Amino acid sequence: MTANRFYALRQLDTPDKQLFEYLLIVRIDVDWQMIGIYEFDWKTFCEVRSWDRRMNAWYVGLAAKTLARATLFMPA
Repeated sequence: MTANRFYALRQLDTPDKQLFEYLLIVRIDVDWQMIGIYEFDWKTFCEVRSWDRRMNAWYVGLAAKTLARATLFMPA
Protein backbone atom coordinates (compact mmCIF):
# COMPACT_ATOMS: atom_id res chain seq x y z
CA MET A 1 0.00 0.00 0.00
CA THR A 2 1.43 3.38 -0.95
CA ALA A 3 -0.94 6.04 0.34
CA ASN A 4 1.85 8.51 0.94
CA ARG A 5 1.04 11.78 -0.83
CA PHE A 6 0.76 15.08 1.06
CA TYR A 7 -1.69 17.20 -0.86
CA ALA A 8 -2.12 19.78 1.90
CA LEU A 9 1.55 20.70 1.51
CA ARG A 10 1.53 21.25 -2.22
CA GLN A 11 1.06 25.01 -2.57
CA LEU A 12 2.93 26.75 0.20
CA ASP A 13 4.29 30.27 0.02
CA THR A 14 7.27 29.06 2.01
CA PRO A 15 7.78 25.37 1.15
CA ASP A 16 9.99 24.66 4.17
CA LYS A 17 7.68 26.26 6.74
CA GLN A 18 7.23 23.65 9.47
CA LEU A 19 3.65 22.37 9.45
CA PHE A 20 3.95 19.39 11.79
CA GLU A 21 6.28 17.96 14.43
CA TYR A 22 6.36 14.34 13.30
CA LEU A 23 5.21 12.19 10.42
CA LEU A 24 4.31 8.60 11.32
CA ILE A 25 4.27 5.88 8.69
CA VAL A 26 2.67 2.65 9.84
CA ARG A 27 3.65 -0.39 7.78
CA ILE A 28 1.40 -3.44 7.77
CA ASP A 29 1.67 -6.79 6.05
CA VAL A 30 -0.95 -8.48 3.87
CA ASP A 31 -2.59 -9.94 7.00
CA TRP A 32 -2.94 -6.46 8.54
CA GLN A 33 -0.25 -7.20 11.13
CA MET A 34 1.90 -4.22 12.02
CA ILE A 35 5.48 -4.41 10.77
CA GLY A 36 6.57 -1.18 12.40
CA ILE A 37 6.00 2.52 12.89
CA TYR A 38 8.49 4.90 11.28
CA GLU A 39 8.78 8.38 12.77
CA PHE A 40 10.18 11.30 10.74
CA ASP A 41 10.69 14.72 12.28
CA TRP A 42 10.10 17.77 10.08
CA LYS A 43 13.79 18.20 9.20
CA THR A 44 14.17 14.59 8.09
CA PHE A 45 10.87 14.73 6.19
CA CYS A 46 12.20 17.73 4.21
CA GLU A 47 15.40 15.81 3.43
CA VAL A 48 13.71 12.61 2.20
CA ARG A 49 10.54 13.95 0.56
CA SER A 50 10.14 13.87 -3.20
CA TRP A 51 7.89 15.88 -5.50
CA ASP A 52 5.33 14.06 -7.63
CA ARG A 53 4.79 16.37 -10.63
CA ARG A 54 1.87 14.36 -11.95
CA MET A 55 -0.02 14.44 -8.64
CA ASN A 56 1.31 17.87 -7.65
CA ALA A 57 2.15 16.67 -4.14
CA TRP A 58 5.02 15.67 -1.87
CA TYR A 59 5.57 12.05 -0.96
CA VAL A 60 7.90 9.88 1.11
CA GLY A 61 9.04 6.73 -0.62
CA LEU A 62 9.22 3.43 1.21
CA ALA A 63 12.72 2.45 0.10
CA ALA A 64 14.96 0.92 2.78
CA LYS A 65 17.36 3.87 2.46
CA THR A 66 14.56 6.33 3.27
CA LEU A 67 13.08 4.28 6.10
CA ALA A 68 16.55 3.92 7.65
CA ARG A 69 16.48 7.68 8.28
CA ALA A 70 13.42 7.32 10.54
CA THR A 71 13.11 6.27 14.16
CA LEU A 72 11.64 2.77 14.08
CA PHE A 73 9.16 1.53 16.67
CA MET A 74 8.56 -2.21 16.53
CA PRO A 75 5.42 -3.96 17.80
CA ALA A 76 5.72 -5.70 21.14
